[in-house]
Amino acid sequence: MFKSLLNLVVVILCFASVNTKKRLKFYEEKNIHEAQELTDQNVSDLAALSDMTHFRKVLDEILVPRVVGTPNHDKVGNFISQQMRDLGWDVTENVFSDTTPIFGTLNFKNIIAKLNPNAERFLVLACHYDSKYMREHVFDVLVLLDLLGAPDPVFFSYFQSTEKWYVRLAVAEQRLAELNQFEAYSRGKVEQTYFRLRSSGAVIEDDHIPFMRRNVDILHVIPSPFPSVWHTPEDNMAALDFKTIENLNKIFRVFVAEYLHIQPK
Repeated sequence: MFKSLLNLVVVILCFASVNTKKRLKFYEEKNIHEAQELTDQNVSDLAALSDMTHFRKVLDEILVPRVVGTPNHDKVGNFISQQMRDLGWDVTENVFSDTTPIFGTLNFKNIIAKLNPNAERFLVLACHYDSKYMREHVFDVLVLLDLLGAPDPVFFSYFQSTEKWYVRLAVAEQRLAELNQFEAYSRGKVEQTYFRLRSSGAVIEDDHIPFMRRNVDILHVIPSPFPSVWHTPEDNMAALDFKTIENLNKIFRVFVAEYLHIQPK
């Protein structure tokens, strides 16, 4: 699964401005930002954008051993960067050195793709592929996608500051299910809710910590409990459940469209 990526892929999206009677500082606008409701047709149109054939082709390129400092790691990083450039995104690479417990000092690389590099505020989607940070106030929310791909994940809300955005994920899941837009849940279960409407007081040490220390709101999407294959040789293609992956892709697609006020055509 994507957890074996050792650096960070950061996808940064810009969104429509928020009109207020009193002009706020741009980094304060996140506090009043609201999602835009989508129609049932909008949700269905977004769900129809799935392309699992392309997804599998991407996996063929990146699902290889990719230890930092090896040719495979460089190859995967270059592939990700080029894919985003081909899609018209502005891509920068943040290269830095850090000390590891076993291999000593190694060179790491964060890949940062911006849809609009001139925007003032951003929604950030990040996953493993750790690290200098950008100006913290330009981030509305950091959505950290972690340990995803195993069947039947269960998620909880970990931070009060992003509770309302976590709820939007839960609502997106419910609407997609009601519109029969999901592939059947795995293991023959009639109903399996991914995003549970309750909070967890658990503390998870992960890549979001440096951002949290700089007052970036964190929406940490990580299954609880962790997948059984985590940190084992079985963490490979066979551990992925493609129906679950497609369902989650649809949920995140609706979430991003609502957050950025995008009307699908």
